[in-house]
Amino acid sequence: MSHKQCRIMITKKCNLRCSYCLMKNEELMATFKPATMEEILKKEYSAYCITGGEPFYNKKTTDLIVDLILAIRNKSAIPAIYLYSNGERKLNKIMAMVLSSIEGVNISPHGRNIPYKKIKIINMYCPVRLHRQDTKITPRMINFCEKENIEYKIWHKDDCTTVPEDRFILTDSY
Repeated sequence: MSHKQCRIMITKKCNLRCSYCLMKNEELMATFKPATMEEILKKEYSAYCITGGEPFYNKKTTDLIVDLILAIRNKSAIPAIYLYSNGERKLNKIMAMVLSSIEGVNISPHGRNIPYKKIKIINMYCPVRLHRQDTKITPRMINFCEKENIEYKIWHKDDCTTVPEDRFILTDSY
């Protein structure tokens, strides 16, 4: 199996409109190549990272996540699956099932109010790692992560251009 990871953008849609959103970075967005789920799954990867916009944007994108996870889990080598979300959506049964079937979720909380209660609940289903842009990090967030034993990562927008991975945007997405 390849040691390279794959990042799959299932939608460009998001429930937030952050001024610093990476979706507005044309250079980064140009690194995502259009592909179908079938084309992506022909190659072997050590990890699959499912991202958006917001993957849990609506029922259709949530259903697409389920389809994608099932297809990845049917491969001969079982790779790790990680999901990237803003953590703002209300957790429902399908989302809980998705979270309990993956290796972890990376939550990038936006705005001033970090959904700490939701993050604690999500952490009961799978390991959580909080991603917070360097200009938005707060001592309260760091204290919360340390108290709840939740990993956190402080990142800069340029970090996204240095990760060695194949990047795709699903053409059969919503």
